[in-house]
Amino acid sequence: MLIGNQWDSLSAALQSLASRGALTFVGPSDRGTPEILSLVDPSVIMMSPGCDSAHAFATDEFYSDPADIPPVLVCVTLEELENETFLSDSEDFDDFLVVPCTLAELEWRLRRLARRNVATATGAFLEVGRITLEPNAYQVRLAGRVIPMAWMEFQLLKFLMENVGRVFTRGMLLSSVWGFDSIGGTRTVDVHIRKLRSKLEIHGEQYFRTVKNVGYGMVDPG
Repeated sequence: MLIGNQWDSLSAALQSLASRGALTFVGPSDRGTPEILSLVDPSVIMMSPGCDSAHAFATDEFYSDPADIPPVLVCVTLEELENETFLSDSEDFDDFLVVPCTLAELEWRLRRLARRNVATATGAFLEVGRITLEPNAYQVRLAGRVIPMAWMEFQLLKFLMENVGRVFTRGMLLSSVWGFDSIGGTRTVDVHIRKLRSKLEIHGEQYFRTVKNVGYGMVDPG
């Protein structure tokens, strides 16, 4: 489902995907989001550059459970990506795409997010320190309190919790968690690590290790 009205940089790619039946798009629309959602059940919500996220996410009127909101892919220009406001307002989306981009990257990111309803694990719980992650329930708790997680935040945390003590380059994390390596894409990893820290390192424990000029890893604070 397309939200927003600045699609010029992606119009050719969207038309190509739609014309060969690779994906089905609804919209674009920059208003009436809850009404449209009552008619369609999108696998992914895709927001154009410059889209007013506060307006676009008037979805509370439709989704009674935040966990039911489809994954959100936000398209941004390089100028928007460098804007601190964009980073500080990034709680409501799951991934971002710097445009213009290749047709392959656009399709891969959309398909990656569309698989959010596929079972992601067969185990019960993952535990590190006071963090408990329940893969099948798509739930994270910190000291017993449920911590809301966007889809890609959850996937990154799960991967790091499965590999405590190891350090990964940004490229390795991008490939293992997002499944696509692209120019400039490693900034995505920095943004999501920052978001995980803001949500989970609130009691003084340090869970995420930064190795300068290398990447990130997860540690058990003991």
